[in-house]
Amino acid sequence: MVLLWASKTKQITRGLSGPDLIDLRSQNKVFEDVVPYVGYSGEPLEFGNEGLQKVYGFYVGAGFFSLMGVRPYLGRTFRPDEDHPGAEKVAVLSYLFWMNRMAGNPAAVGSAVSVSGERYIIVGVMPPNFFFPDETVEVWLPILPSQILPDRGAPMVHAVARVRAGVTLVQAQAEVDTIVRRMASTYPETDKNLTIGLFPAVNEIVGDYRAALWSLFGGSALLLLIACANIAHMLLARGLQRSSEIAVRVALGASRAAIFRQLLTESVLLGMGGGILGALLAFWGVRLILALGFSDIPRFGQATMDGKVLLFCLAVSFLTGILFGLPPALHTSRPNLIESLKQGGVSYSSGVGSNLRDLLLVSEISFAFVLMIGAGLLIRSFVRLARLDWGFRTDHILVVDVDWPDLFHNDGAREAALARQVLPSLRALPRVESVSFGHSSLISHYSGAPGSMTLNGKTMDVWQAVAGPGYFQTLGIRILRGREFMESDNEQAPKSIIVDKNLASQLWPGENPVGKILVLPEMRLAAWNKEMALVASPVHGAIRKLFQDPASWDQIPRQVIGVVEATRTFGLLPLQYSTIYYPYPQAPRGMAIFSESFFLRTLGDPSTLTKTAQEVVRTVATGVTVDDAETLQERATAAIGGKGSNKLLMLVGTGTSALGLLLATLGIYGVLGYSTALRTREIGIRMALGAQQSSIFLLILGRALLLTVVGVLFGLAGAITSTKILGSYLFGVTPTDPATFAASGFLFLGVAFIASFWPARRAMLTEPLSALRHE
Repeated sequence: MVLLWASKTKQITRGLSGPDLIDLRSQNKVFEDVVPYVGYSGEPLEFGNEGLQKVYGFYVGAGFFSLMGVRPYLGRTFRPDEDHPGAEKVAVLSYLFWMNRMAGNPAAVGSAVSVSGERYIIVGVMPPNFFFPDETVEVWLPILPSQILPDRGAPMVHAVARVRAGVTLVQAQAEVDTIVRRMASTYPETDKNLTIGLFPAVNEIVGDYRAALWSLFGGSALLLLIACANIAHMLLARGLQRSSEIAVRVALGASRAAIFRQLLTESVLLGMGGGILGALLAFWGVRLILALGFSDIPRFGQATMDGKVLLFCLAVSFLTGILFGLPPALHTSRPNLIESLKQGGVSYSSGVGSNLRDLLLVSEISFAFVLMIGAGLLIRSFVRLARLDWGFRTDHILVVDVDWPDLFHNDGAREAALARQVLPSLRALPRVESVSFGHSSLISHYSGAPGSMTLNGKTMDVWQAVAGPGYFQTLGIRILRGREFMESDNEQAPKSIIVDKNLASQLWPGENPVGKILVLPEMRLAAWNKEMALVASPVHGAIRKLFQDPASWDQIPRQVIGVVEATRTFGLLPLQYSTIYYPYPQAPRGMAIFSESFFLRTLGDPSTLTKTAQEVVRTVATGVTVDDAETLQERATAAIGGKGSNKLLMLVGTGTSALGLLLATLGIYGVLGYSTALRTREIGIRMALGAQQSSIFLLILGRALLLTVVGVLFGLAGAITSTKILGSYLFGVTPTDPATFAASGFLFLGVAFIASFWPARRAMLTEPLSALRHE
């Protein structure tokens, strides 16, 4: 399954025009079907005959569900002709919506319901595990004829397709390219620069989370390797302790193959035992992680310990048993009979076994250091996010979002009327200190992206927003120069704007922007009315021509009356755009404002007014739909981890790193302690021959620190390469942040010193006489 966009760049998800999509469907031979859909996620709609409730709907072509290959849980899906003009309006519900909002009533299927004022028949309910494009969508509706404009210059729809069996993605893309070239030749006016790219749906559904999930998988693999190195170390030491026993058994006729099988069987049983225990813990662990609520990660709620995961766990346990058991088994099953049968055995510090043990310890330290670097970067990023200056105050603010049902209303008078209706009633609520009204761009999913504008001869990305009187005071956005909007900044007043300091520094560096004139484009009323007529009755290529025609635009001079602090908005991570604010009665025609927010600053906990404020807006306002309300602090808290994957990386990555550091510490301490005990006789001889306690201490400690330094250097090289994958999940920190690397290195050396200090001290205090009697 692939998504089709009018672009071959993953970052640009540009839609297709209706006629282009129709040509592609009819001319291709590589797709089973091509189905249109509208938008990127659910659209807010009113649902219900009584007590209207907010739902998120998604408009799709009639063949959508058959292309998905998913059968409904109840009822049926769309018939082939139900997206045609004049067809009866039908709807399919998600399982969660049916259970939560309709109490799982089977009689819901076949019943009539109002959706944004239109009568729809509910024909089916999808199974619990079906979501598209994400879990927020609660109802699927057939795409409306008006949403696929017969205008080749209006890219209003997207498409999903299934590639035929036996056709590769490269072959499918080649045929699509051929069709696009044909359309460009036939319709050069609109399709001259058209491109259509195919993007595997699984990649787009996982999207930004793929790197995070692979990072977690890699961290878990490193943790497993650290544990394997630790146990291999212990098995080598244990094999050395058993060298006399093994030598006696070989001398009495035991084959080395039999001894090798026994030793390998022991390590495999050890691995399988650990795997079974890990699987039992994972049942609890999965529930814990799901309870932490990463709801914005696609399909995260479906994570479970099923049979496939259990088989994978057991297979990995078996393979790791082989991995950490093979080197010790090979080494121990080939004893030096003469040395092993001598009184006292062999030295732990000699031979190939010593080199293997050093290699394991260095590898263990390297892996742990990579994990520590990754966790350090995530922790520094999270701390910077937690201390982030948003440019406004997030405390004691309640946000009530409203949506206009008509995306193209673009009417400043309607915003002004809405404000006059609602603001007095909200001000009258108890414990409300101030109220304002503006574009819902603060830490909001509606933030979108800035548009490119040419200002004072400079082309730049600028975010445009509307704001009402008291907006900046209510939100605590500092006014650096001039004043904020007042009631007198209405339709009859001179055109005015407020800019943030980022835009001011770009346009008027070193100058006072207050009083400056900025010329901004605005669509003329006649052109705007013509566009509205074309939306209702499209003419081929007319909308594109209208927008490209300079005669459609006025250049309006607007005076800067204030400069305010720059603010951040919600994105993959909080972003800061250069911003122009308009007083809402003077909002330029064509801004496509379809959602606004009321902001209430309260004297107490704002969450106590959530339901009351929603009810006031719902009762007083006309022509809008009341969306969810929440505190600005809740939005900020949800945003400081970026998306759920950032928070997941932070929690699980840090825990994995801590376990890695603990295992490495235990490895250094355990290996040194055990090896020191096995070298007791050697140490006694050294001291009997005149070695000082300090030299014994430095011998043990120096060896441990040398191996640690070598491990850290290898880990440093690995971290520089591997942490690049975390780049898009870091805020204010680079993947090669020197401070994080240096702090991690010093921390690791400090931990290694502590872990090796006590074994070295015990060796230093060894009594020579007792050591020489040691066997």
